[in-house]
This record gives sequence, C-alpha cells and structure tokens, in this order.
Amino acid sequence: MMFACEYLNNNVKFTDGVIPVLVIENKKIFRKILYSFCEGTVEELFTFSQDFKPFDFDKRGFFVANILELNFQNKKLTSKINSIMQQTAINDYSEDLILIKAQLVQLFDKLNQDFDFEYDSSFEIDFPSILKLLQFNIDISCRDLSELLVSYILLLNKYLNFDLFVLHSIYDYFDYDEIEKIYKTLKLYHINVLVVTSSKQQKISGFEEIHIIDYDLCLIDTCDN
Repeated sequence: MMFACEYLNNNVKFTDGVIPVLVIENKKIFRKILYSFCEGTVEELFTFSQDFKPFDFDKRGFFVANILELNFQNKKLTSKINSIMQQTAINDYSEDLILIKAQLVQLFDKLNQDFDFEYDSSFEIDFPSILKLLQFNIDISCRDLSELLVSYILLLNKYLNFDLFVLHSIYDYFDYDEIEKIYKTLKLYHINVLVVTSSKQQKISGFEEIHIIDYDLCLIDTCDN
C-alpha cells in the first residue's frame, strides 16, 4: 500500500515494520488535512493505492478522530460482533439454547395456568430472540487508553475489514514507551497506520519514518530515525 499527497514530492509506502509519520508544520494545512479526514473529502488531498489499484479510503480506511472517546458502541461494529456471536451460539451451543427455549415455554404454560383467563405473548421464542436478550457489549472498564486504542483498531480491522488507520497527535496522549508498544502490536498484526502530527518529536521511534512538510510548504524532507 502507498499514498501520494498534494504537498509531497514522492509517494509514501507502507511496509512491514514502518509507520509513516506526516509532520505538517503549517497549522492551516494541518487543520485542512484533518478536516478532510473528518468530512470524507480526503481523496481531494491524498491518493491511496494498494497493489497498484485505487484504494477507497472512505470504505477501507478509518480516521480515529478522538482517541479519548473511542466509539466501541459503533453500530456497524456491535451489529457485526453480535451477529457472529449469535451464529456461534446457534452452531456450537444449540443444546443450551434448546434447554432455555423449553424452560421458557414451561414458564409460559405455568403462568397461563395461574390465571382464570388465557393470555398470549408477542415474544417469539426462537434462538435469535433469546440471544438478543443477552445484549453483548465490549467491556472497556479495566484497560488503559493505549490498550483500548489497540483493541479498537484490531476490532475494526477484524470485523469491519478496515485496512488503513489514520491517527493524529498521538504524542499528546502517550509517552514514548506507550507509543512503542502500540506500534509493535499493530505491526505484529500487519495493520497499516499513518500518523499525522503538527510537530516532529525529539525522540523518534524505531518504527517511524518521518515526512516533513515545513511551514512555507517549500521544504519537504524525509528522514529516518
């Protein structure tokens, strides 16, 4: 995978073990690029490709807009996970579901016998309706922010098939050791990541490949640590 940017002379490649970092010192351009990711207009400034074919960022890329508020309740994500868990329960735990269904039917009949009138229920006793009662939710209560970020990205990659993730200003949230751990885990799973920031850090991770667009947009520099 690679990308071209309006403000870069050369294409930037995503390779194993390398995290491209786009340092944009001009604050107006920095804001413009962040807005483009937020508003879905990124392809006006960037051209992404994979295996020499166009890569549709809107469909296969994901911009993490707010690291402090990772949306684990993303409707598409929760629906996909719930669908897979329900199918797993039906395939692997059908005996448990049959027992639960039988007990619900028995409870219904017992209640019906306790009253001097018959009643009916609108609740359909089938496997999907039983499993919907469980309301599967991802537990995020006992992990720190760096672990949550990695888990969030891995879930989006596995269940929604996003192939590229764009992070911004991560140096404002994590220290060097935390960033190294984040990078190491994501590269272990072959996750493509682009970091966008407004300033170059003094201490550069061994995973990072730095691409600098200076304030005047006339000096474009590429440097390794």
